[in-house]
Amino acid sequence: MDTIVIPFSKKKILLKSLMSLAFVAMGVLLIAVIANDQTRWPPLLIQAIGGLNILFFGVAAIAYLRLLFVKKPGIVLNDEGIINNSSYLSTGLLKWDDINALRIEQVKSTKFLIVYLNDPWQIIKVASGFKRWLMMGNMRRYNTPISISATVLDCSFEELEKWVTERFSKSIAQNQPA
Repeated sequence: MDTIVIPFSKKKILLKSLMSLAFVAMGVLLIAVIANDQTRWPPLLIQAIGGLNILFFGVAAIAYLRLLFVKKPGIVLNDEGIINNSSYLSTGLLKWDDINALRIEQVKSTKFLIVYLNDPWQIIKVASGFKRWLMMGNMRRYNTPISISATVLDCSFEELEKWVTERFSKSIAQNQPA
């Protein structure tokens, strides 16, 4: 099989970075202006919401901006499996033999390719800290720690799904006894 290399989309990453920074600015506005100028809710509540906004979207902005300087491709599909560098939950090479199913999920307008593994705990046990916590969240929700989206990749979700599904199907066909 030919190798498929899917690079990061600098345009998508820049757009997501700018959107995150806009939410950071809204958080600053909540704390500095709106909290004290409104009378509907306690100012401390509005300041807390603003602080959480700054924290969450500030981390997201940093993560997106960091991707602008990553030299690795976002996804590589080859004979061995999927090399996924597209998110914080990336695990390196996922061998086709370790994957037992694929499924599509959608959260609001974002589609994800859910990757079911023969032994998902093998990946979780080597992760640590925040990454492990996020993987455990995926395990609780989808029964796998791995999900892949095209939100920062230079392809559509439909293309990503097609390429991964085709490669996975070919891998299954090659591994079946004749």
